[in-house]
Amino acid sequence: MKASLIVAAALCAGASVLGVALIPTPAAEATTTAPAQYKIDPVHSSLVFKVRHMGITDVYGRFNEFSGGLSFDADNLAESKIAFAVEADSIDTANGKRDEHLRGPDFFNAVQFPRVTFASSSIEKDGDDYKVKGELEMLGKKLPVTAEVEMNGTADGRGGAKLIGFEAEFELQRSLWGMTYGVGGPLGDEISVTVSIQAVQG
Repeated sequence: MKASLIVAAALCAGASVLGVALIPTPAAEATTTAPAQYKIDPVHSSLVFKVRHMGITDVYGRFNEFSGGLSFDADNLAESKIAFAVEADSIDTANGKRDEHLRGPDFFNAVQFPRVTFASSSIEKDGDDYKVKGELEMLGKKLPVTAEVEMNGTADGRGGAKLIGFEAEFELQRSLWGMTYGVGGPLGDEISVTVSIQAVQG
C-alpha cells in the first residue's frame, strides 16, 4: 500500500415505465460473492513511522503490538474493508527513556487512550493500486485518513493457508489529533507511516 500508514466502513430494484406494466422476468442471480475474510498476522506484519527531528534527521519507530482483519475481493470492492487496532504502549524507538515519554501525556497518553484504531469507509481501484479511505482514532479523536495501497500478492502458507499481502504509506499531521508537543520546535508535525500487512484467510 503506498501514499505519501498509519492504519475509514463498508466499502437495489423494481420496474415500471409510465404506468405500463412490464412482463415479469426471473430475478437475476447475484453475480458477486462476499469478500474473503482475512486475519492480520502480526508476526509477519509491520507498522513503522518516522518524524523529523531538529529539521535535519528522521527518527524512526514502530509499534510492536497490533491486530485486525480485512475482507477483500478485487471484484467486489464495495463490500471490502479493513480495520485494525494498535496498542499505544507498544511503541518502540530503540530508546527506553524516549519511549516512556512517548507513552505519556505529551504524546500518546497510553493509560487514558490505550489504542489507536482505523476502520475503512471505502476501498477504490486507483490504477494498479487501491485508495483506502477511513477514520483514524487517536487520543479520543476520529479524523479521516486516505492511503494509497499496493497489493503485494498472494501465497500459500503452511497447511495450505491462503495468504495475502498489502503495503500502505501515508502521512498524518499529529497536531490535528491534539498531539502538539514539540511542534514548531524540535519535532516535526508530519508523521510518515508505513504499514506492511500479511494476512491469513479464515
